[in-house]
Amino acid sequence: MDAIFKKQQEISLGVFIDVRKAFDTVDHSILLRKLEFYGFGGVELLLMKNYLSQRFQFTDIDGIVSDLVEILAGVPQGSILGPLLFLIYINDFPFSTNFQSFLFADDTSLLLSDKCLVTLQNKAQEELNKVEDWFNANKMQLNSKKTRYILFNIPRSKRSDPFEIELGGEELHRVSEDTKEKSVRLVGVELDEELSFKHHVANVKAKINRVNYILARSKNILPSDIRILIYNSLVRSVLEFASVLYGAARKGTISVLEKVQKKIVRNVKGASSRAHTNEIFSEFAILKVRDLVEFNQAVFGHGVWYETLPKNIRTDFEPHTTAGGIETRTKGKLMFKVPFCKKRFMESAPCLTVPTVWNNLDPTLKTNGKINSFKKNLRKEIVDRYRKEPKCSLDGCYSCARRLEKS
Repeated sequence: MDAIFKKQQEISLGVFIDVRKAFDTVDHSILLRKLEFYGFGGVELLLMKNYLSQRFQFTDIDGIVSDLVEILAGVPQGSILGPLLFLIYINDFPFSTNFQSFLFADDTSLLLSDKCLVTLQNKAQEELNKVEDWFNANKMQLNSKKTRYILFNIPRSKRSDPFEIELGGEELHRVSEDTKEKSVRLVGVELDEELSFKHHVANVKAKINRVNYILARSKNILPSDIRILIYNSLVRSVLEFASVLYGAARKGTISVLEKVQKKIVRNVKGASSRAHTNEIFSEFAILKVRDLVEFNQAVFGHGVWYETLPKNIRTDFEPHTTAGGIETRTKGKLMFKVPFCKKRFMESAPCLTVPTVWNNLDPTLKTNGKINSFKKNLRKEIVDRYRKEPKCSLDGCYSCARRLEKS
């Protein structure tokens, strides 16, 4: 997201590589040579060789057991060393191409940008050939049929222009609003060409709607503490995942989740379907969707400022320190520089949203370097704001009348 943001004036091509059984196709001899290159030798290298070799597998179906077959490739999945060995195996991949690569386990994403669509296509095809060469040399199988690409920041007038790229001798499928597939799932997040997150929000809505059905059916059976536990486990966790990204989507996109969340908290409370929700949010200290988004963006900013997040993430953020050797007025307020954004759909990039939210926090809150107390104080500040909101003053309010009747 931040890489696309930094290329606002150019068209960006995102390629989402699919590898067939990535963990199972790691060649042991190649892995051992790479380990030796990175400094393993002598007894240590022999130990790793022993760990990988002489492993066998069999199949057991209803007591009928197959013969033992030796495992000649792959790293042990479910082990502590398995993912680490795989990362070592693919660690040199970024040096094989001029694509900007993003590696997360076996999810491999590539990014390339250029102002000219034709030039971008030619450069991309040239680099994809290099990508294919690396995978072939490392005996890993590319799945071209499941590999997808998206053109980000392409002018509407050029969206129908021809753009064809190949991998493994097969033309890759493009994902856009004009094709059958509208989005690509990358590490659990649905990305579309407009970076609108409407497809991701639709998935989130479907998940929490299922939980709402359960709560609605059981609100008169389960005690409130169990309903709150269900909310935190199955609703809050879903809303929080990737909220730093999708939370910056357009107001109309996020409002869908706000409506569902209100229905859910009413069922957590066991209130009527038209009850006011502000008091419920306050009573259970549940953060509203938009506040939950800003809460997580602020926590992200805390991790950047106090350097508890990985260095490669922190490089997208720049604090206000000095300007030409002169102290700036914002230095003592723990402020980030906010990058300039020219396009609305780019405003969801974390390098823009996180500094904006962080800079608007109370300076005394930001000076708390301990993450747990920072989160506790920030949550308290938000909930206190709910409690200070004025009560309903609408004449003849149905919800207020029902509440008075019950009391």
